[in-house]
Amino acid sequence: MPDVENRDSLANKISALLERIDRVFPKSEAIESESITKHPCDECIAIRNDFAGVAWWSADPELIDAYFTSLSLFTPKAFHYYLPAYLVYSLNHFEPFEGAVEFSIYALSLELDDPRTNKWLTERKNLFTEEQRQVIVKFLELVRDHPEMEIYQADVVSGIEFWKR
Repeated sequence: MPDVENRDSLANKISALLERIDRVFPKSEAIESESITKHPCDECIAIRNDFAGVAWWSADPELIDAYFTSLSLFTPKAFHYYLPAYLVYSLNHFEPFEGAVEFSIYALSLELDDPRTNKWLTERKNLFTEEQRQVIVKFLELVRDHPEMEIYQADVVSGIEFWKR
């Protein structure tokens, strides 16, 4: 019976977090395509083209899955705008080794002792409201507290501390 209780508890936490994401991230118009990525490489151009005109709340799960490694390529503005789509996808596919889940965790829990990485993430963090940062912390805490996600423990501990500051 404890496994059923744990699954129900996890399902309830995920549901509550999904509701909170919906509440604290505004459903504003999609950002302009030139604000999605800045680099002129083929990968960044493809990201810009495929995310152009896509509102975060209506992003097709296949789009997120296709670009599960791309959060680090987004501009700070695009990172802020599209992170909720990645969080929603991650919560709906909450399993270890699921690509978008894994890379969302990494994007929120980078090696913060590296000054370049810290600057990169701090630029992005500064765009989030306090409520939005609390949602990120709750997501990372959910990962930290879920036994099947133990492989991410070290990553999320630093991420939680960073997003709480």
